[in-house]
Amino acid sequence: MRSLRLKIAVAMALLVLVATSVVGAISYRSTSARLIDEVDDSIGEATMLLVRSNDDSRFRIPARGLLGVYSVRVLNARGEKINSSFDVDLPITDAAKRVIGVDRGFDQSTIEVDGERFRVHTVGGNAGAVQVSRSLGETDRVLRDVQRRTTLFVLIVSVLAAVVGWLLASTVAAPLRRLTRAASDVEQSGDLSVALPEPGNDEVGRLGSAFAAML
Repeated sequence: MRSLRLKIAVAMALLVLVATSVVGAISYRSTSARLIDEVDDSIGEATMLLVRSNDDSRFRIPARGLLGVYSVRVLNARGEKINSSFDVDLPITDAAKRVIGVDRGFDQSTIEVDGERFRVHTVGGNAGAVQVSRSLGETDRVLRDVQRRTTLFVLIVSVLAAVVGWLLASTVAAPLRRLTRAASDVEQSGDLSVALPEPGNDEVGRLGSAFAAML
């Protein structure tokens, strides 16, 4: 009977583990997408501010205070760096290269350098392009915290499910244990007047009734 209880407990834990893991993964992806969208919105606002401050379509690096946490890189029509306030020399992606020199061309992408991710918007213009970047370090820290909390929650719920499964299995297995002891007593003593569990309407109860009829 210990094996039955163990199997039910493990099955309950696995079922809850899979279910909560799926929900956690969906929640993590949703949170990640929402945070990236917020970063994109903030970069978009900074980019519009930058574009409006360069009416002659020849992009210049503004004062750092104008864009705060954002970095700016100006490229010529050949994709060569003219000026930059980037703290990290981020590579230019193929998608970004395609909008260089294209008036109102636009690309947004995520670039990882030395384990740190950056969100980069590239806005094309006749003279080249301007790139506005922001580190995703803060976003990634939030996501790591969400991941740790989700993992802990999944483990705790799975352990609780295993405990509940064990208790439920113990309740179900109790009549079976009594039937097993009765069968052993009959085998050893030959006495057919052994005490049996009260009959019931479930499978275990019908098994007890059948065993009593056999005796």
